[in-house]
Amino acid sequence: MAHVLTLKELKELAMFITAFDTLKLVKRLIGIGVPQNQAEAGAEILAEIFNDNLQELVTKEDLQREISGLRKDTDVKHESLRKDMDAKHESLRKDMDAKHESLRKDMDTKHESLRKDMDAKHESLRKDMDINHETLRKDMHLMEERFDSKLEKFGLNLTIKHGLITAALLTAVPALSKLF
Repeated sequence: MAHVLTLKELKELAMFITAFDTLKLVKRLIGIGVPQNQAEAGAEILAEIFNDNLQELVTKEDLQREISGLRKDTDVKHESLRKDMDAKHESLRKDMDAKHESLRKDMDTKHESLRKDMDAKHESLRKDMDINHETLRKDMHLMEERFDSKLEKFGLNLTIKHGLITAALLTAVPALSKLF
């Protein structure tokens, strides 16, 4: 790794470079026919420019201070961002919990309402089935009485037919009662 100059070393080098360059510049300008006073004035102006520019050069210490400051700024911003994210995460979690609870309550309410509706329909259906069953039972009883009277009127032949019909109806009653 290259050696980085300290501020003191850099200033010494600048002084040396400025002095060396100034002398060399004056000699070259005189060598090409520029009057000595103009060559010296030009060299002094350039020396001042070089000196000002060299003083503006950044040193290792300057860079280290800047890096340290940037690290501190980054750490502060990172911590602030982390806190913001934690706060937003907590807020989002609370919102989700509240929505979850609200949804659960809505579902419980709808479930209870649906259960009540189903219970009411079940009860209504049961009553309808009881009424139909009773009506069917009465109708069957009336049919049985009519068949019994016809059996007596039409004799033995009809009695057998009537018995078969009654037997068929009696076997159908349990199946019909299971349907209703």
